[in-house]
Amino acid sequence: MIVTGQPKSEDLIELQNYVVSTLAKDYNVLVSKDDPILVAVIINKLCLDYASKNAVNAFNESVGQIEQVHVQSITAAKKISEELITHAGRYIESEVKEIFQAQTEKLQKEVAALDLQVKNSITPILQNGKISHEKQVTYLTYICIFLACLTVMNIGIFLIK
Repeated sequence: MIVTGQPKSEDLIELQNYVVSTLAKDYNVLVSKDDPILVAVIINKLCLDYASKNAVNAFNESVGQIEQVHVQSITAAKKISEELITHAGRYIESEVKEIFQAQTEKLQKEVAALDLQVKNSITPILQNGKISHEKQVTYLTYICIFLACLTVMNIGIFLIK
Protein backbone atom coordinates (compact mmCIF):
# COMPACT_ATOMS: atom_id res chain seq x y z
CA MET A 1 0.00 0.00 0.00
CA ILE A 2 1.44 3.31 -1.02
CA VAL A 3 0.25 6.50 0.62
CA THR A 4 1.09 9.84 -0.89
CA GLY A 5 0.20 13.41 -0.17
CA GLN A 6 0.66 15.92 2.58
CA PRO A 7 -1.65 16.59 5.51
CA LYS A 8 -3.51 19.89 5.36
CA SER A 9 -3.49 20.61 9.07
CA GLU A 10 -0.57 22.66 10.41
CA ASP A 11 -0.51 20.50 13.53
CA LEU A 12 -0.20 17.32 11.48
CA ILE A 13 2.52 18.84 9.30
CA GLU A 14 4.39 19.86 12.42
CA LEU A 15 3.94 16.34 13.86
CA GLN A 16 5.19 14.78 10.62
CA ASN A 17 8.29 17.01 10.58
CA TYR A 18 8.92 16.29 14.28
CA VAL A 19 8.73 12.48 13.77
CA VAL A 20 10.96 12.57 10.69
CA SER A 21 13.60 14.76 12.35
CA THR A 22 13.56 12.89 15.69
CA LEU A 23 13.92 9.49 14.01
CA ALA A 24 16.75 10.83 11.92
CA LYS A 25 18.61 12.56 14.77
CA ASP A 26 18.06 10.19 17.67
CA TYR A 27 17.79 6.79 15.92
CA ASN A 28 19.59 7.31 12.56
CA VAL A 29 16.47 6.14 10.73
CA LEU A 30 15.45 7.90 7.57
CA VAL A 31 11.76 8.12 6.92
CA SER A 32 10.24 9.92 3.99
CA LYS A 33 7.18 12.06 4.24
CA ASP A 34 5.22 9.45 2.27
CA ASP A 35 6.27 6.55 4.55
CA PRO A 36 3.32 4.47 5.87
CA ILE A 37 4.75 4.74 9.39
CA LEU A 38 4.03 8.45 9.27
CA VAL A 39 0.48 7.70 8.15
CA ALA A 40 0.13 5.42 11.20
CA VAL A 41 1.48 8.20 13.45
CA ILE A 42 -0.95 10.70 11.93
CA ILE A 43 -3.85 8.25 12.30
CA ASN A 44 -2.79 7.66 15.92
CA LYS A 45 -2.63 11.43 16.48
CA LEU A 46 -6.09 11.88 14.93
CA CYS A 47 -7.49 9.07 17.11
CA LEU A 48 -5.89 10.61 20.21
CA ASP A 49 -7.23 14.06 19.28
CA TYR A 50 -10.70 12.61 18.76
CA ALA A 51 -10.57 10.69 22.05
CA SER A 52 -9.24 13.69 23.99
CA LYS A 53 -11.92 15.92 22.44
CA ASN A 54 -14.59 13.43 23.56
CA ALA A 55 -12.97 13.19 27.00
CA VAL A 56 -12.94 16.98 27.33
CA ASN A 57 -16.58 17.16 26.24
CA ALA A 58 -17.51 14.40 28.70
CA PHE A 59 -15.55 16.20 31.43
CA ASN A 60 -17.28 19.52 30.66
CA GLU A 61 -20.66 17.77 30.64
CA SER A 62 -19.80 16.16 34.01
CA VAL A 63 -18.76 19.55 35.37
CA GLY A 64 -22.10 20.97 34.20
CA GLN A 65 -23.99 18.13 35.85
CA ILE A 66 -21.96 18.51 39.04
CA GLU A 67 -22.68 22.26 39.06
CA GLN A 68 -26.38 21.55 38.49
CA VAL A 69 -26.43 19.00 41.33
CA HIS A 70 -24.54 21.51 43.51
CA VAL A 71 -27.14 24.22 42.80
CA GLN A 72 -29.96 21.72 43.48
CA SER A 73 -28.26 20.68 46.73
CA ILE A 74 -27.94 24.31 47.85
CA THR A 75 -31.59 24.96 46.97
CA ALA A 76 -32.68 21.84 48.84
CA ALA A 77 -30.51 22.78 51.83
CA LYS A 78 -32.03 26.27 51.88
CA LYS A 79 -35.54 24.83 51.74
CA ILE A 80 -34.78 22.32 54.50
CA SER A 81 -33.17 25.01 56.66
CA GLU A 82 -36.16 27.33 56.16
CA GLU A 83 -38.52 24.50 57.14
CA LEU A 84 -36.33 23.68 60.12
CA ILE A 85 -36.30 27.31 61.25
CA THR A 86 -40.07 27.55 60.79
CA HIS A 87 -40.63 24.30 62.69
CA ALA A 88 -38.24 25.38 65.46
CA GLY A 89 -40.03 28.73 65.71
CA ARG A 90 -43.40 27.04 65.98
CA TYR A 91 -42.06 24.63 68.58
CA ILE A 92 -40.55 27.43 70.64
CA GLU A 93 -43.78 29.43 70.34
CA SER A 94 -45.86 26.49 71.57
CA GLU A 95 -43.44 25.84 74.44
CA VAL A 96 -43.52 29.51 75.47
CA LYS A 97 -47.34 29.50 75.31
CA GLU A 98 -47.50 26.38 77.46
CA ILE A 99 -45.08 27.85 80.01
CA PHE A 100 -46.95 31.16 80.01
CA GLN A 101 -50.30 29.37 80.42
CA ALA A 102 -48.94 27.26 83.29
CA GLN A 103 -47.49 30.34 85.01
CA THR A 104 -50.75 32.25 84.50
CA GLU A 105 -52.76 29.42 86.06
CA LYS A 106 -50.31 29.16 88.95
CA LEU A 107 -50.49 32.92 89.58
CA GLN A 108 -54.29 32.87 89.40
CA LYS A 109 -54.38 30.11 92.03
CA GLU A 110 -51.94 32.04 94.22
CA VAL A 111 -53.97 35.25 93.86
CA ALA A 112 -57.18 33.37 94.72
CA ALA A 113 -55.51 31.86 97.81
CA LEU A 114 -54.18 35.29 98.88
CA ASP A 115 -57.60 36.84 98.27
CA LEU A 116 -59.19 34.20 100.50
CA GLN A 117 -56.54 34.78 103.17
CA VAL A 118 -57.13 38.53 103.07
CA LYS A 119 -60.90 38.07 103.28
CA ASN A 120 -60.51 35.62 106.16
CA SER A 121 -58.14 37.94 108.03
CA ILE A 122 -60.20 41.10 107.40
CA THR A 123 -63.63 39.60 108.17
CA PRO A 124 -63.13 39.49 111.97
CA ILE A 125 -61.75 43.03 111.92
CA LEU A 126 -64.71 44.23 109.87
CA GLN A 127 -67.14 42.44 112.16
CA ASN A 128 -65.50 44.00 115.23
CA GLY A 129 -65.58 47.37 113.49
CA LYS A 130 -69.24 46.89 112.63
CA ILE A 131 -70.09 46.00 116.23
CA SER A 132 -68.02 48.94 117.47
CA HIS A 133 -69.70 51.23 114.94
CA GLU A 134 -73.16 50.05 115.99
CA LYS A 135 -72.28 50.68 119.62
CA GLN A 136 -71.04 54.17 118.78
CA VAL A 137 -74.20 54.91 116.79
CA THR A 138 -76.25 53.73 119.75
CA TYR A 139 -74.24 55.96 122.12
CA LEU A 140 -74.64 58.91 119.76
CA THR A 141 -78.37 58.26 119.56
CA TYR A 142 -78.62 58.30 123.35
CA ILE A 143 -76.56 61.46 123.51
CA CYS A 144 -78.78 63.09 120.87
CA ILE A 145 -81.90 62.09 122.80
CA PHE A 146 -80.37 63.42 125.99
CA LEU A 147 -79.43 66.70 124.26
CA ALA A 148 -82.90 66.95 122.77
CA CYS A 149 -84.38 66.47 126.22
CA LEU A 150 -82.08 69.15 127.63
CA THR A 151 -83.00 71.48 124.79
CA VAL A 152 -86.71 70.92 125.41
CA MET A 153 -86.17 71.53 129.14
CA ASN A 154 -84.23 74.74 128.43
CA ILE A 155 -86.95 75.97 126.13
CA GLY A 156 -89.54 75.03 128.73
CA ILE A 157 -87.61 76.84 131.45
CA PHE A 158 -87.13 79.85 129.20
CA LEU A 159 -90.83 79.98 128.43
CA ILE A 160 -91.80 79.62 132.04
CA LYS A 161 -89.66 82.55 133.06
